[in-house]
Amino acid sequence: MAPIAIGLTFASGIALAQTTDHSIIAYGITGLATLVLAIWDVTPILLLAIGAAIAYFIGF
Repeated sequence: MAPIAIGLTFASGIALAQTTDHSIIAYGITGLATLVLAIWDVTPILLLAIGAAIAYFIGF
């Protein structure tokens, strides 16, 4: 059952990214946040705040 659960989790993440990200910068922020969450034990709210600050200063 674990491979099914992992596959459904990835599929929902991809579907969410496709509906919310509309530029290469947004895809980059999403990919970077995903990579950081996969490698290190970081709270997601911190990455959300950092991503929002980056998007704000870029003028996104």
